[in-house]
Amino acid sequence: METKTIKELQQLNDEELKRLALQRHKGGRKKSTTTALRAQLVLWRRAGRPFQSEAHWIRNHTETGVRF
Repeated sequence: METKTIKELQQLNDEELKRLALQRHKGGRKKSTTTALRAQLVLWRRAGRPFQSEAHWIRNHTETGVRF
């Protein structure tokens, strides 16, 4: 599959982005494709979150209001 640019991905809806974000390399490699990482970035920006997986950010911004 051809790698998509961020501008191309910004034109897609959330469902298409979620599908692309799940792509992995074939051949047993468990790494995400470049397009998948870019799709995740676009989704995070739309959600108003920074593109990071720091536990403190997620913990402090949970929708349930539970604080750990």
